[in-house]
Amino acid sequence: MSRPSQGQDVPYLFVNSKLGAEILTHLSSAEIYESLDNGSVSVIKINPLDLSKAQQIIEDTPGLGCGRHKISYGVASAEKRIQSISAMQNWQESKMSFTMLNNTIDQQSLVNPMLNDISSSHLLNLNLGLSAFRSRYFQTNSGVSGMKWIYYHWRSMTIHRNDVQVQLFEHSWPQPSVLLKLEGSDPNLPGIVLGAHGDSTNEDKLDFAPGADDDGSGVASHTEVLRLMMENNFKPKRSIYFFAYSAEEAGLLGSDEIAMRFKGLNIPLKGVLQSDMIIYKNPNTPKIIYLISDFTDVAQNSFMVDLINTYVGVSWAYMKCTYACSDHASWNDLGYPSSFPFESGPNLNDSNPNIHTINDTMSFLNNSYDHGIHFVKLALAYAVEMSNK
Repeated sequence: MSRPSQGQDVPYLFVNSKLGAEILTHLSSAEIYESLDNGSVSVIKINPLDLSKAQQIIEDTPGLGCGRHKISYGVASAEKRIQSISAMQNWQESKMSFTMLNNTIDQQSLVNPMLNDISSSHLLNLNLGLSAFRSRYFQTNSGVSGMKWIYYHWRSMTIHRNDVQVQLFEHSWPQPSVLLKLEGSDPNLPGIVLGAHGDSTNEDKLDFAPGADDDGSGVASHTEVLRLMMENNFKPKRSIYFFAYSAEEAGLLGSDEIAMRFKGLNIPLKGVLQSDMIIYKNPNTPKIIYLISDFTDVAQNSFMVDLINTYVGVSWAYMKCTYACSDHASWNDLGYPSSFPFESGPNLNDSNPNIHTINDTMSFLNNSYDHGIHFVKLALAYAVEMSNK
């Protein structure tokens, strides 16, 4: 796997310490640039000619979940990311609390009727449609087709609304991301983002990567939220951006580029929610929803707890990824408040054992969305409460 050429800027890989050790062992040109978060995150300086080799080492290292690395090109970009990560870690460790703008829960009259209309059959059919693509890997034709499937599905759902725009967000690699914008009645207010990734991967180097849980489940969840909004003629005050990101599995490449575009254009956001793996329930994990506490926003996570208690009514706990494990981290790095609810915990290895294999299918989950419904409720409540005040 290789990332398209970014010129001669020196790449700096941000990886967890295990991956950093693997890269340093196998690449003589690699050198440690800096260690972050008490040594758990390594910043590795790579010869541009060896970047594809480093990425192959990353892809070949098992048991690391999604979004295994991030890349900055050039020392200035790397230093900016380091400063952002360090500031966020200091914030988390000091337990500082920042008040979100009007985080009172007061949209029950809108949220509750939609909660009652969530459809397991719709969710299942959406996921079966996505996982029917042999692979949604970001460098493949089927990966491109999978994203276009999402694009046309979202367009068909919203074609009757003149306040909705759907577009393909093109990158320098083959697979586009998909963006849907539901325009708010006050476009000057900071918007919100609902994000999931549309790509998939297979660690065994087979070309079959159905990606039902990782992350067909997140795309299906937000598509169901969109369906409920359209059928209930919901018109938010703040704009809502729905994303199906490309190339998450290759290192959060799609969301990183999109978040940088938002930052460069000074597009303000009130918050970001990431849905990535929501339908597998480990029978040995004690809680229902796990909120990722690192690379996320303290205040917004607290609001997520209030939403769970008000609208979902299930047990929850905090857990750590210990690295930038999904697309929320791309936004968090740039200062956008982000949250990431996850399917099982308290450790990443308690999650679905079949991700990144040919067995990440709905049949492994008995074609059941019982566990995932809790996360759809949370995403819907978040979207309405955050966007309508």
